Amino acid sequence: MTIQVLLVNQSTVLVKITILALFLISIGGVSPCAGADQSCPSCNEAARDVTNRFIATYLGPRIQDSVPLVAPSSSFAYRFNPKLDVFDRPNVTLGSIFLDRAETIGKGWFSINVAYGYTHYSEVNGRSLFSGLVKPDPSDPDVEFKFQLRDVELQLISIDATYGITNDIEAAIVIPLERLYVASQYYTTTPGIQSDIQRDDFVGIGDIVLAGKWEALQSTYTNLAAKLTLKLPSGDADQGLGLGDTVLTPAVLLSKTFLDAIEPRVILGIETNLDEFDESRFAYSWGVTYQPYRQTKGWVRGVALVLDFLGRVDIVAPDQRNFGSFFGTSRQENILDIAPGLKVAIGDRGVAFASVQLPLNDDGLRADAIPVVGAELTF
Repeated sequence: MTIQVLLVNQSTVLVKITILALFLISIGGVSPCAGADQSCPSCNEAARDVTNRFIATYLGPRIQDSVPLVAPSSSFAYRFNPKLDVFDRPNVTLGSIFLDRAETIGKGWFSINVAYGYTHYSEVNGRSLFSGLVKPDPSDPDVEFKFQLRDVELQLISIDATYGITNDIEAAIVIPLERLYVASQYYTTTPGIQSDIQRDDFVGIGDIVLAGKWEALQSTYTNLAAKLTLKLPSGDADQGLGLGDTVLTPAVLLSKTFLDAIEPRVILGIETNLDEFDESRFAYSWGVTYQPYRQTKGWVRGVALVLDFLGRVDIVAPDQRNFGSFFGTSRQENILDIAPGLKVAIGDRGVAFASVQLPLNDDGLRADAIPVVGAELTF
């Protein structure tokens, strides 16, 4: 009798383990879990494989869509004055942090910008990112499998360089260095089979950005520029460090400094995904910089207050898209952020800045706040 009960219990455990293995195979193509113990090596290996596939397929692309890259735009602009045989600095403000402006840096001038940003993701489309993906087993309604994120954060160091080819044309490059940290766990809610918490660190170069800008018009009321940005799939998309697609963004920029202190700006563009057109978006941003303090001597040469709104909306209608069940129902996302900031001119050619991106709606992958600090040098 004892032997019969033991055989029945063993059969029950084997059935449940087989169900878990088949589920893992169905969503991730992983090898079956060989045991029901929490520290079972094969369970941990299977959970890690599922986590890696989830990052590459679902989480990574959405993280790359939300990377807070500082605009490759110089805070200073220079023009050669033939009467004085020197370079003059036009009466423009220190500019924005995340948005470019129509004015170019000036022929022969070069600026380098280094910024650090930290993002701790918490929500996706208004739902907690840590609520977990739960899937009931169709053959046993009492058994549920759950994949749960414990922590997701991104640290970014972006290195931007801008060079003035002519007074009206400049070129720029942005090299992002990224660290993505993801902690997750995979388990069944009823049999009690679970993996250890998987902690993954991915470090490397993200998607490099190349940009060119042409200041086409200067007038009393506005300056207008055309800009073309190319994002290259240089990051490792399997580790969540790159989008995996090439994105070309043509844009129009309008900006003008009034009263030597106030600079409004508007940017309109189309982020065109050359590999997956369904992922293309319309980009719209606007903002203003107010510079109440400006000096020609001393350590602090200027102080500017920045306020920007950054928006993106999906072009393709919702019924043509499928993001997967973990990210909720498919819908047309309209992402809008506000970014207040501060820029301080140090000496004649240096700038320090700080800003924070705050979400104004719950569309997309979101953090409560994204702080960014950095410094710029022009020579």
